[in-house]
Amino acid sequence: MYAIRVNKNIKVNQVSSRTHSVRSDSNLIDFFIRDCQMKLCPKCKQTKALSEFHKRRETKKGYASHCKRCRSESAKSYRQANLKEMRKRGQIAVSRHEKTERFKTTRKLYNQKHPERLKAQSLVKKAISEGKLEPLDKVTCILCGGQARNYHHYLGYASEHVFDVVPTCIPCHRKFHTERSYLF
Repeated sequence: MYAIRVNKNIKVNQVSSRTHSVRSDSNLIDFFIRDCQMKLCPKCKQTKALSEFHKRRETKKGYASHCKRCRSESAKSYRQANLKEMRKRGQIAVSRHEKTERFKTTRKLYNQKHPERLKAQSLVKKAISEGKLEPLDKVTCILCGGQARNYHHYLGYASEHVFDVVPTCIPCHRKFHTERSYLF
């Protein structure tokens, strides 16, 4: 049985040869939480298991102060409130990345490995500028109906199939490539 004495001064709790320091009533709760591997989230005011908190080496206890759910909700609301700024930061990061030597060599290797893709994409861009294909800002994705961002070469990149394309948004275009036979 636990025998705990709590005063303003540091007192000792002895339980079967284990000694714990308890400073005040508020630290008494910390004492039990530490033994139970639990932590209190200051935002939602709930005591949760340590697995519900991100690890963080900079803190004294090694875990973030807010639980994963609260951090996720606050990040989501911040993104929604600052959407334009977040997009601008993303564009800056992409442009900075594109200037690196690593990106340039990777892009060069990709273009050498897949010349038919590069040629097909450039011919589609040329067809858009000549008015043979609709511009992407005027078409919708054939799967979800969202704003199209790419033309998908659903029969491949061979020269006879260069203009066999369908407009897709970015997530649906990824589905085409990951699931291979997604629609056609």
